[in-house]
Amino acid sequence: MGSDHTKNRKDARQPIIRELANKLVALAANKPPEADLLDISHRPSTASKWFRRDLRSAKIRIATSEGKATWHSLRKCYVNALVRSGADLKTLMELARHSSASLSMEVYASADPRRLRAATEAAVEHMKAAIGPSPSCTGVARAAVAGGGSDVTPDGSRG
Repeated sequence: MGSDHTKNRKDARQPIIRELANKLVALAANKPPEADLLDISHRPSTASKWFRRDLRSAKIRIATSEGKATWHSLRKCYVNALVRSGADLKTLMELARHSSASLSMEVYASADPRRLRAATEAAVEHMKAAIGPSPSCTGVARAAVAGGGSDVTPDGSRG
């Protein structure tokens, strides 16, 4: 895509999955090179209608208890899927076409509640191990940070 068609006016190439590429090739097969590939009106009201129609046909509810399906919410889902897939930050920025890491991570990425719970539970287990069977907590902070735990004696020394 040329720079005159992108939001930040930079040349851009957006990778797509093979299934979509095949569908686009089929759409382009009978069109002259100068014709638009997709007949999309640039009027927001028309795009919104098509978006809502596509959601309905896919049986995706527009509004749920978790929020409303919008372009922004779908971009957030996409970015979060990239994060959870293990994509590095530069790859995430490129695929989301963001100009900064802060935009990708502060605006679009969000914490996964399951991972938050798992991290909290792991921290609790780590602290339990640091405290050990002794009722005294002397030296527990030092043991928890050092990664030891059960070998801390009541006076805070390592046994």
